[in-house]
Amino acid sequence: MRTIVSGFDGPEVAYMPRRVSETVGTVSASVDIGFAGNFDARLHLSIEDARSLAEQLPAVLAQHEAAEAAESAAVVDSEAA
Repeated sequence: MRTIVSGFDGPEVAYMPRRVSETVGTVSASVDIGFAGNFDARLHLSIEDARSLAEQLPAVLAQHEAAEAAESAAVVDSEAA
């Protein structure tokens, strides 16, 4: 699945403790991520998936930092030429 979200006011993250629902029974603890703005979108992650995401984010952010540094270096090189 691929979804692109833009024009939102930033993510809102909340812990949702384990609970019992009358309609579906026991619901495991989860992380709720909301994207508010011109629309309302929500993402519910299991605790295991939230942990996996937290482990992977530093590497993704490092890739972004490296890409920005390379872009900045290319701009400096082109301005010096």
